[in-house]
Amino acid sequence: MTRGIWNNNQPVMDRVQGWIRRTSMELRDLRYFCKVAETQHISKAAKELGVAQPYITRVIHQLEDELGCELFDHVGRSIQLNDFGRILQQHALAALRELDAAVSELGARMDDPGRDIELITGSSAYCSDIPLRYSEAFPGSNVDRRYMGRKDMIRALENEEADFCICSPPVSEEESSQIISRVVHVEGACLLMPTDHPLAAKDSVTIHDLEGLALITTLKGSDTRNNIDILCEANGVRPSIVYESIDNNLILRMVEEGKGCTVFAKNYSMMLPKNDRIAIRDFSDQSGDIALCHNRNMQYTNAHKRFELFVVNYFAALE
Repeated sequence: MTRGIWNNNQPVMDRVQGWIRRTSMELRDLRYFCKVAETQHISKAAKELGVAQPYITRVIHQLEDELGCELFDHVGRSIQLNDFGRILQQHALAALRELDAAVSELGARMDDPGRDIELITGSSAYCSDIPLRYSEAFPGSNVDRRYMGRKDMIRALENEEADFCICSPPVSEEESSQIISRVVHVEGACLLMPTDHPLAAKDSVTIHDLEGLALITTLKGSDTRNNIDILCEANGVRPSIVYESIDNNLILRMVEEGKGCTVFAKNYSMMLPKNDRIAIRDFSDQSGDIALCHNRNMQYTNAHKRFELFVVNYFAALE
């Protein structure tokens, strides 16, 4: 039975060319097909591409369903590219070569000093001045910095809607096999409290001091909250969350008024203006990794390399 684009009298190769031009399928899925066609092995292709095997299998099935034909013959537990698959492979490779040539030419133009960087982050606390410092170091270059929750941030990187993200903790392989994380800084943490709070009498605090503590914190999905939740669960500690906000200024005002305590990154805490109504104490037993992350399939230009080096040096200066 014939389906989809195959159900007409147009020559097969012409129909494939037309489909490639008008298909809404993502180009990376076409690249995945070409890798499977090259290796004729799902597991091997998935390993070389750095993605999960079930995802590759799903891509091939969706492609076959859209085209209306099978692209591989199953021989025992192996697969072999069939005639339809060879036709698609021939034209897909030609189309991708043309696309790669266009991307290469665009990349050369994008490497000029005016190349903007799309940066997303899960924290509004640390490294808030990276865009400004980068523009000062490279006049004409800009960093568009956006705040996102962790799930949205990972999804944006996977879809290449941003160049980089800076997050803590780093994106793990379990969260996404498409993302590379490079630890650029180990950040301490501080507990901020009213000056008359009992914990203010201590030189430093520990994670166990959060047990039952009235805590004002950022929303779930933010870097600070992720780290707090992870550390508290690992140590069997249960603070009392009394308020959540993405507005650090509001959080600080509530601490001033004695509504509770809050946890901030040490670097950010040190940059706060002196406040006689707030005491700041370091955690003696906790720190977190900050990572610079990007999609492993991203077209990595000289502008990207320059920004990565800048971020590494920026955090090195904080040590």
